[in-house]
Amino acid sequence: MKIIGLYEIKSTESVLTQVTTYDKLENKIFFDLDTLQQLLPDRTAGFDTVTFKASDPAELESMVEQVKSLSAVDWQAFSIHADNETYLQAAAPLEKLNDLVGTLLVVIVAVSAIILSLVLTMWAKSRIHETGVFLSVGIRKASILGQYLVEVLLI
Repeated sequence: MKIIGLYEIKSTESVLTQVTTYDKLENKIFFDLDTLQQLLPDRTAGFDTVTFKASDPAELESMVEQVKSLSAVDWQAFSIHADNETYLQAAAPLEKLNDLVGTLLVVIVAVSAIILSLVLTMWAKSRIHETGVFLSVGIRKASILGQYLVEVLLI
């Protein structure tokens, strides 16, 4: 057997953690099934369990579909169990919070629009005399209304 690489351990067990020597990552050797069959020719090599971990729980369903599409696996002898219960428990409060934030945003925008419209209405009533002066000078009503609308939009 030829050693093709060594790996570096990013995290080690705490001093207080009791780990047997054969469970430590430093004492493990990783190789493929072909090498195992060459080392132990009288034994059947294979896996009885395989664990996949998804970094994004949204990818879990696509991972299960990819594994199910493997033709080399005898699916009468094996089954797939997708455990996303922890993700669902964590996601439920976040979804409720998202709904609450959306509702609060709609309420804030609606109240702000009502207050702004009241302020603009009161402001327009205070400009009645100004409008009368514009009309007496000969400016058309459409021009005065257009100016007021532009001012409102700018505000």
